[in-house]
Amino acid sequence: MVSLKRIPSRISHRRPDEAKSWSAMAVVTVVLALLCLGIGYFSGILGTVMLEKPMVLVGAPALIALFFLFVIDRPKLLMGLLFTRSSIDVVLETTKVNLGSISTGVGGLLNVLIVALAISVVLENKNPLYKKGLLFFGPFLLFALLSIFNTPVTGDAIKLFVSLLTYFCVFLIGIHLAAYCKGHIGAIKFLVASSFLPVLITLVMVAAGMTFRGITELDNIPGSEGGRYAGPFAHPNILAFFLMLNIGLTLYLRRINLAGPFVAKMWPALYVVIMVALLLLTKTRSAWAACFVILLMYALFIERRFLVYLVIGLMLSTLLPSVRDRLADLNEGNVYVQYARLNSYAWRQLLWSDGLSYMEPAKYLFGYGLESFKHYSVTFFSLSNGFVFQAHNVFVEVLFEMGVLGLLSFFWVLVGPVLSMGRAARSKSLPGGLGVVFILSYSLICYSDNVLTSLVFNVYFWLSVGVIFASQPALESK
Repeated sequence: MVSLKRIPSRISHRRPDEAKSWSAMAVVTVVLALLCLGIGYFSGILGTVMLEKPMVLVGAPALIALFFLFVIDRPKLLMGLLFTRSSIDVVLETTKVNLGSISTGVGGLLNVLIVALAISVVLENKNPLYKKGLLFFGPFLLFALLSIFNTPVTGDAIKLFVSLLTYFCVFLIGIHLAAYCKGHIGAIKFLVASSFLPVLITLVMVAAGMTFRGITELDNIPGSEGGRYAGPFAHPNILAFFLMLNIGLTLYLRRINLAGPFVAKMWPALYVVIMVALLLLTKTRSAWAACFVILLMYALFIERRFLVYLVIGLMLSTLLPSVRDRLADLNEGNVYVQYARLNSYAWRQLLWSDGLSYMEPAKYLFGYGLESFKHYSVTFFSLSNGFVFQAHNVFVEVLFEMGVLGLLSFFWVLVGPVLSMGRAARSKSLPGGLGVVFILSYSLICYSDNVLTSLVFNVYFWLSVGVIFASQPALESK
């Protein structure tokens, strides 16, 4: 038997590595205990919610498993989450429930998990580029946080702020992803590979004739003509923006393989053709314009013969009735008279004009608060008919909700990375040029769409920008 008198001396002379292991086990025990308490607390709530949303029955255990993976292996969890997030958007939409004034679901909890993963990445990897990311996003996030205290819809404002914080976090994760994949090329290949399943699902839905209008009736909403395809996303615009982004990334892979084997050069070209065809089926004109910018820049600066393909593609696309009708729609309904139906662009212009005219001078500096535009649109929009509308213009909406200071800080989110990557682009850095073109295209779609609320697109967009930003030789040398 061991003498009781010797036990204290054994404990007091325990080696430092043993002490650390005991402390680590204590931390893990506390975390698991809190997690178990949380599961017990929310199980009662889930029982009620599952009656309304059966998909939560699948989502809740999956979410619990994700949190266990967070404790066990964060890098693999991060890669798995990034690879599959674009394929499960529609499934996540079905898990949304109303919790007071906030509508959220498993997707919202995944956003919180992404934020936690980003914090973990920043703490474990002391990359100086993280500070630059904070410099770009910090002022905008600060004004967004302050505007929550000024909004009439606090629940919706908090939800939007978490989304904005998520975009900043995935930008930081993109910087980490470039290092994790041993270079930006490996990270871009990973991002393009994550788009294969959503594109395949979209092809199947197109073959089956599963249009967006076939799921949701939108006859009374301007600009929502039928025959649009959304694929595995909640809206055709999200699919369009997602395709636009991956067209640019795939063209980059084609560029670095131009001197390689025939297959390495041809599969990106074929994949781009497929995605452009699907992009036309979304009938999202802003995404068409933004994608044209990407294709034109590629043709002018990378492959001049691509100009011929671009011209031929434009001619063929105008032969499609869906494309021709969407473009012709802009020539009609440009004047608002009684009982006349405005086209979608004229409708947007009237909405912007009514919103900006409603603003009081005292609100010019800080605005009315996050998510307040759609709240007040019932009051100021002459065509509201009792419905709420978002601004369909990020710049107008930010000005209305966050004032001039908020708008300037949002401009800095776009201009800051452009200035940094532009310096690298001037030194003939291909990734720098891609990053600049991406942000220019992003700014273009911000002009006519509610981009900030397209969460899954923003996740992959800012993830891509983070990857490209981390690859700049001009930045790495500083």
